[in-house]
Amino acid sequence: MKPISPDSTLGRLLLILRAGPIEAAQLRERCPAAYTQASTAVRAGLATRSESFEGFVYRITPAGQDACPLRNPLAAPGGAQAAGASRRPALRTTKGTFAMQKTTIASRILAVIRARGSIGISRQELLTALPDIGKASIDSQLTGLARVGDIHRPTKGWLVAGKAPTAEAPAAAAPSVREMLAKNAEKREAREADDKPLFLLGSDRRLRIQVGGAKLLLDEDQTTQLARLLTAIAPGHGGSKTVSQLTAGATLTQHRMKV
Repeated sequence: MKPISPDSTLGRLLLILRAGPIEAAQLRERCPAAYTQASTAVRAGLATRSESFEGFVYRITPAGQDACPLRNPLAAPGGAQAAGASRRPALRTTKGTFAMQKTTIASRILAVIRARGSIGISRQELLTALPDIGKASIDSQLTGLARVGDIHRPTKGWLVAGKAPTAEAPAAAAPSVREMLAKNAEKREAREADDKPLFLLGSDRRLRIQVGGAKLLLDEDQTTQLARLLTAIAPGHGGSKTVSQLTAGATLTQHRMKV
């Protein structure tokens, strides 16, 4: 294979991959030109591409390690890169240069949101807190975090860690004073109706009296005596009907009266 120059786009890609795996979104943000060569490196066997929660992840292969150029060609034996050189030492970096390779974008976003507790954070504040991550990447990760329940959006543009609280069923409204009085009146009327005696006079001239759960059956003579008694104690009402008059033309008469 023709030696790859460290100044070429493919050489820069291999130098980045030699430092460690990198997500497609990170690679596109750090070096858009190198990102365009990622598919070429995969087809050439210099890198691999796998899928993860955050998206595609690129890793260098042993062939890519062998083909990876030195950042300083003069550091190679003889002042030039030897063909088929063995695996090169890891690329030196300053502190924080590849911090994003140690912590994924999603975990960094989630850590910032969780730090705000139940109050949450606005999207704009989140973008300000993570200036090294592009807006598109943050929005993409927010969608994934919300889908798995790590965050929720109580209002538009506001982010809170954790799942959205479930809505509780509204408590039944307490009855008004008017409704309570009406129900009490209905119950009282029902009790009073049960306490009123019920008189049943059949065609057999026998009187049946029912008060609540108690029942009393009078024979014909007792019914006649009761009729005479009622006639005697209620003369101001023009007299009472006799048993024959009460039973004439009807097989059963039912009447409630107050006592």
